Amino acid sequence: MLPGDASEHKLGDATLEEFRDTLVDKNQEESLQPLDSSDASLPVEAASNKEIIDNTSSAAENVEQRIQESLLEAEFSLLRIQNGRSNLLLLPPETLVEIALAYRAEILGCCAGYDCTGHEEGWIEHSRARLCEILKLSQIFSCLRDIYLGTPLLWSYIELSWSSAIIEVFSERSRSLPLSLVLKARESHNCSHYSANEFASLVNFNISFLKSNIQRIENLQIVVFTGGIDVVKLWAGFKDMPAPKLKKFTFDVALNLPSRARRFLPLQNLFSDRAPNLSKLKVCLANCKEFQPKSFTALVSLALTIKAKSAILNIWDVLSQTPLLKELTLEGDGRKHRLDGKPRPDRVLKLSSCQVLRLGFYPDVTAYLLSVLEFPALTELMLSSEAYVADDGAIVSIFSPSHLPPIIKSLVSSTSELDLEIYDNMIGFIVPFRAISHIPDKCPQPFTAIRETVYDVPYVRTEECKLAFIDCVFHALKMKPEILYLDGWNPDDEWKSYEDDDVEVTQDKENPDVQEKKPKRVATFTEAVWNAILSGCPSVTTMDLQRTLPLSPFIDVLDQPTIKCPSLNQLKISIHPDDFDHQSFDRMIENRKSQGVEIEEVELDIDVFDY
Repeated sequence: MLPGDASEHKLGDATLEEFRDTLVDKNQEESLQPLDSSDASLPVEAASNKEIIDNTSSAAENVEQRIQESLLEAEFSLLRIQNGRSNLLLLPPETLVEIALAYRAEILGCCAGYDCTGHEEGWIEHSRARLCEILKLSQIFSCLRDIYLGTPLLWSYIELSWSSAIIEVFSERSRSLPLSLVLKARESHNCSHYSANEFASLVNFNISFLKSNIQRIENLQIVVFTGGIDVVKLWAGFKDMPAPKLKKFTFDVALNLPSRARRFLPLQNLFSDRAPNLSKLKVCLANCKEFQPKSFTALVSLALTIKAKSAILNIWDVLSQTPLLKELTLEGDGRKHRLDGKPRPDRVLKLSSCQVLRLGFYPDVTAYLLSVLEFPALTELMLSSEAYVADDGAIVSIFSPSHLPPIIKSLVSSTSELDLEIYDNMIGFIVPFRAISHIPDKCPQPFTAIRETVYDVPYVRTEECKLAFIDCVFHALKMKPEILYLDGWNPDDEWKSYEDDDVEVTQDKENPDVQEKKPKRVATFTEAVWNAILSGCPSVTTMDLQRTLPLSPFIDVLDQPTIKCPSLNQLKISIHPDDFDHQSFDRMIENRKSQGVEIEEVELDIDVFDY
C-alpha cells in the first residue's frame, strides 16, 4: 500500500519488493477503472506511472547491489585486519616456510603408497588433487601468499603429470634452485579415458622439459606401472644428458613392458658419465653391458633389475667400480632364467663398505653371486628366491646344502629370536641382527630375511620343501632361538583340507571348456611339519602362533609322551574360533603340567577375522 493511504503502514516498514509490488498493484487497480470522457489524460498518466515504477525498481536494485558490494568490501577489510593480527604472522618468514615444507611433506607422504587401482580416479587426477592440496596453504591469507611466492624452495617440487602450464609456472617460481621431479603412473580403471595422443604429448613434453632443465635436476623419480606411456622413448630422450646436480635417480618401469617383447634399458653412457653427485641409482630392466659407473664417485646405493643370463657375469665389473657402495639391490627380470652351468668363481670382489644387500634370483644365481662377492661389513640381508624341480627330479632350493650361502650362517646362528613364515606357497624366516651400537641413517634394528616361493614345485611336494627348510633352519644354520614367532597366513587361498580327494579339477582360464586335473594341495601344517618345528625348539621359552592352520596337529605333537619344547612356558595363539578345539587344548595343557613341563602363561586371541 502506498504512503498516504488510509492504512497507517509506513514506508520504512516495507521491503523493497513489497514497495515495488504495491506500486504495480496500485497501477493495475487504477487502469481497470472505467474511463471518464471528461478525463482523457488517464492513459497517458498510467503510462507515466509504469515508467516511474520501472525506474524506481531499477534504482532500488542498483542501490541494493552497491550496498551488498560495500558490505562485502567491509567484510574483506575486517578479515584482512583480523588476519593481519593473527599470531601466525608474528612468526618469522623462515618459520612459515618451514611449516609449508612440513605440510607439503605430509601431503606427499600420505600419498606415497597410494594405489589407484581400486579407485574411480586415476593417477593423473590423483596427482592433480595433490597439487590442489599443496597450494591450499597459500590461500589462507594474502600475507602468506606473498611470502610463499617469494620462496623458490616451495616451488622446486614438480610432478611431471601436472599440466605443462603449471609445470612451467613452478619451474619459473623456483628460479635457479635444484628441482625434484616425480612421475608416478600406476594402473587404474580409467586409464582407457586417455588417448594415445594424450600419452604421446605427455612423453614429448616431459622429454623437452627434462632436456631444458637437466642442469638443475637434483632428484628424478619416474615410476610407470601402466600402459600407454612409451617408456623406451622417454628413457632415450634424456639418459645421455649430463646431470651435474643429480643426486637420486629412479627409473622403475618393470611392470610396464610386455615380457614377450621386453627391451632392456641400456646403462651405457648414462648421463654421459657426468653425474658426480649421484648417490642413489635405481633402474629396472637394466642392460649392464659396458656400464661404467666409475665416474659416479658419490654412488652409495645401487638397485638394478637385470636379465640374469646375460648380465649376471657383467655385474662383477660394474661393482668393482663402486667402492663406496653401502646398499646394493639386484633382482632378476621375473622370467624363469637359471644359470646354464655354474661359472667358476675365479675371482672374488670384496665390497668393504656395503652394509645392506638384497638379492632376488633363483637359488643357483644367488649362490653364484655370493661366491664371487664378499661383504665383510654386512648388517642387513634380504634374499628372495624361487624353488624349482631340476631335470633329475631334485628340488633346487636356497635352503638346500648345495645352494645355502655360508654368509647366512654367520648372520643368524647366534640369534635368540626367530620369525618363521610357512605359507601355502612360500617359506622363509626373519632374524634380527645382533646388537650393534649405531648405524647412521638406518633402522635401529637391521635384520636377515630369507624367503622362497614354491610355485614351481608340484603341490604334492610342497611338504618336502617345508621339511627341508625347517631342517636347514635348526640344523644347517644351527639356530637355537628362545623366542619363536610362527606366521602361517596364506596370502593366496583360504586354507582347506585335502584329505578326501587325490586330485582337483580346474578350468583353463583361456579356454573355459577345457578342464585340467592336478594334485590337490596338502595342508600347510601337517603333523610331520609340526614335529620338525617343535623338535628343533628345545630352547624356546616363548612361542607366538599366528593363523597356523590346522592347529590340531600342533596340539597332538605337544601332547605326545616324548616331550617337545621342554622349556616352553609362554604360549600365545591367534586363531579363528571355528579352528580351535578347547577340549583337546585344555587336555594337552594338563598333561604337560603333570609331566613337569607346564606352560605357565597361555594367551588365546580367538576372534572372528578374515584370513
